[in-house]
Amino acid sequence: MNQRVIGIALIVVAIVIAAGTYIANHRAEQTIQVVVNETGTCFLNDGTCLHSETNTFTIIGYVIAGLLFLVGLYVSIFDKTKEKLEKHSQEVEKAVSEVHKVKEDIAKKTEKDEFEVFLSAFNRHEQLILKSVKEQDGILQSTLRYRVGMSKAALSMKLKEFEEKGLISRKIEGKTNKIFLRKRF
Repeated sequence: MNQRVIGIALIVVAIVIAAGTYIANHRAEQTIQVVVNETGTCFLNDGTCLHSETNTFTIIGYVIAGLLFLVGLYVSIFDKTKEKLEKHSQEVEKAVSEVHKVKEDIAKKTEKDEFEVFLSAFNRHEQLILKSVKEQDGILQSTLRYRVGMSKAALSMKLKEFEEKGLISRKIEGKTNKIFLRKRF
């Protein structure tokens, strides 16, 4: 429920209590006035003043009404707790997403660094082959040949060598092969 609605409801309840207190006090005063007119005094036989009890209830009623009015006013106008909580929640969500993004970036960089270290053990042509396979896992051998600029026989020998070392795997695809890296970076 909206804070403003709650505040207004509290103010309305306070006004109703204040009006009820006023009406009850007015009726009590009328009743006391009738007794005073009949007996000539507001004191009972035991010495108790009729006004003392009505004043106590009147004060309590007005205090409750006043407190409810002030709380309603505060809640409807001044209290911005809900807005602050929503803003804080959005800031936390933003921070969490930034942390996840940084973690993903670190993971990608680590993966890239590991692959670069791995490639450093190979010559330029071998690096080009492995980079191409990593960029497009499942690349067709015929496509790979054009991408790296090697002859069919030379590429086939290199791929066989890589396959024996457990670096790649080949899967027959029609008249050519699909090439996959075995090690994930």
